[in-house]
Amino acid sequence: MFRRFRLVSLHGLWPFTHDRIKSLVIVNLERKHEDALVEYIWNKSQDLPLHFYPDRSDIQKELRRWPGLDGSTFYVALDRHGNIKGCVAPWNPNPVQTTMVDRYHTPSRTLKEGLSLLSWLGLTRVLPKQGRPLQFKHLTHLYADNPDIFSNLLIHAYSRCT
Repeated sequence: MFRRFRLVSLHGLWPFTHDRIKSLVIVNLERKHEDALVEYIWNKSQDLPLHFYPDRSDIQKELRRWPGLDGSTFYVALDRHGNIKGCVAPWNPNPVQTTMVDRYHTPSRTLKEGLSLLSWLGLTRVLPKQGRPLQFKHLTHLYADNPDIFSNLLIHAYSRCT
């Protein structure tokens, strides 16, 4: 079992720092890629210390029963030959859980004000007022063949989720 849990949040992107891979196209999952996606996730997950798919069919079962997560929410990165090189599925947790802001303490208030200022430049989004729910998405099923594809998937997901 892992001894630590780490949550990584993406609040914004530095301007002009993300180069797109020209030979890579990121698209919404199409029906013709579904079997290849299942195979891709299966292969990628087998190398992880914790994986949840004893069988390939478990991936398909998970997609059917997970509220708000289906093939249409997936982004897949394809190379010039149509092979999947990465994937990500932004998932809205609100059907299952809503996280409300009770109040902002000094460090979080500083973060809120900083994000508000940076939002004027289009670099981030603002945090909600006290008593309002946080609007965020979990990036599930995030797999990539290399760090550049990983970065391109994050940029693509961020631009579609804001």
